[in-house]
Amino acid sequence: MQRCEARDVLTLSSRTITPAGFLVAPGTIARAGNVQQYRAAELKLDGEPPERVVRLYRPPEEVFAPDTVKSFDGAPITHGHPAEGFVTAKNWRALSVGDTTKVASCGSALSGELNVRDADAVAAVMAHETGELSCGYTFDFDPTPGTSPTGEAYDGIQRNIRGNHIAIVKAARGGATCRIADNDPTKEHRMSTRKLAVDSVSYDLDEQAASLVESLVKTRDAALSDLAGLQTSTRTELTAKDGEITSLTERLTKLVADSAKEVSAAQAKVPTAEQIDLLVAERSKVVGDAKQLSPELKVEGKTNHQVRITAIGDAAAKSATAKVMVDAVFGADGIDKADESTVRATFSALVASTAQDAAARAAGDEAVSNALLGKKTGADSAAAGPKMSGRDEWIAKQQCK
Repeated sequence: MQRCEARDVLTLSSRTITPAGFLVAPGTIARAGNVQQYRAAELKLDGEPPERVVRLYRPPEEVFAPDTVKSFDGAPITHGHPAEGFVTAKNWRALSVGDTTKVASCGSALSGELNVRDADAVAAVMAHETGELSCGYTFDFDPTPGTSPTGEAYDGIQRNIRGNHIAIVKAARGGATCRIADNDPTKEHRMSTRKLAVDSVSYDLDEQAASLVESLVKTRDAALSDLAGLQTSTRTELTAKDGEITSLTERLTKLVADSAKEVSAAQAKVPTAEQIDLLVAERSKVVGDAKQLSPELKVEGKTNHQVRITAIGDAAAKSATAKVMVDAVFGADGIDKADESTVRATFSALVASTAQDAAARAAGDEAVSNALLGKKTGADSAAAGPKMSGRDEWIAKQQCK
């Protein structure tokens, strides 16, 4: 916490002039539980704008603390605040016009008896040229903000208050509560006033009220400035969001349109029942023909084109006749680079050739079977006339060997 200096103004009540010409009067030295305003320059706060109004709370437990009371008891009285700021042993003789005694708590304030011994100071008080008290003291600045029990907001708290002197002055910071005692209340000197312009309207306010209004106006203006900035930034953000929404809407519209096109294209590619039947029939024929060329051929996972290529390759590997045909058609480039129509034609030719060979083999097998069984074809029977059966003939041939 930072150690600060302050001056608060209070008041005296009934006044007595002793035979020696001294003024003796009870006075309120310090108020407790209140919030008082200071300029940052007065408090010499580090890093604060000099004109900033600082509201400080004075807790009763700090004002009435034994060390605080003791520091004011015996404090010198000065006629006006010392130019040096505080009374010390070096300037006491030149500055002191009296002293303070019997300091104690009294209700919500700290009171004491003031003994003014300087003739000029006594005359000024009695003539009401002066009549208020301004306490010079130090304290530790606790920058913890809050709200007092009476609902006043404050920026910090005064801790470890220590009195230095009490000056007789004209204007009071603390108000009429802090006046030099006077049996005639109509003769009290209130705080000085000053004109304060707020929104082009001029007001006559006492110093404390003027400081409070200035603080409130500054707070209001800052809030209005923040609000204007927030409105501007919000409009900018909303404009940006509108642009993003427009862009997203356009993208969504395009995606929907593209999806519709893709769905239509996909639906167009879905074969009809008739087309499926034709595809099944074609697949069945291709697989069947391929099995003629390569009975061991695996067709799972192969397209019709791949099935044809594999079957042609197997046929060429098994049959010299097929190999001659394949080499003649595809040449050095090989079957893998041939177009589909060439592959299809070659596949059909090999299947037809295989079918012819099978028919020829079947006819030859039948002739052999007929010969073994002694059967004659129509032509042989007509030319030979009555002969032995084929079986007997075969046996006879075997016996002649």
